[in-house]
Amino acid sequence: MELVITYDRSELVKEAIETTIKTLIKEILIVLVVVAIFLMNVRGSIPIILFLPTALLLPYIFIYLFKITTNIMSLAGMILSVGVMIDAGVVMVENVFKKLEESSPRRFEERFKLIYGGVSEVAPSLFFSLAIITVSFLPVFYLRGEEGKLFFPLAFTKTLTMLFATFLSITLLSFQAGLSGRRITQ
Repeated sequence: MELVITYDRSELVKEAIETTIKTLIKEILIVLVVVAIFLMNVRGSIPIILFLPTALLLPYIFIYLFKITTNIMSLAGMILSVGVMIDAGVVMVENVFKKLEESSPRRFEERFKLIYGGVSEVAPSLFFSLAIITVSFLPVFYLRGEEGKLFFPLAFTKTLTMLFATFLSITLLSFQAGLSGRRITQ
């Protein structure tokens, strides 16, 4: 018996991973420039820059646990999520910065209330917009046969990435936005 590999997709997957990393780096640089220009604060882009790779790496815990292979479709699911995550990140950071800029808090308690207020203004809208996008991929889980095998990794990684993005945008992102805003002066 002889095993002959007729179609090896490992090089294609490696190239897709490299492309994903290059795209993520480009997106981070674009976010850095755009947030620096519009918020006039380079530190304001730090929460989003930390948010993106975190939201893309966390689904791999579940991908590993559920033994889903990393292939072109699973990478496509993550890449589709990047634009939406950036939107959520920019909206959250911009609103928190606006609240901090309007009031110039001096004490930690004042600053915390402003951050909480800024987050609570946009969090429901962000949550539901991300949830709607996540739910829109749920019918893909009901595909059977070849279609199900082909699109399941895409739907699974997209759904996981969006769930983590939803959670991180309301927790990690808002906290970091408050930390990277204007410093408290005593």
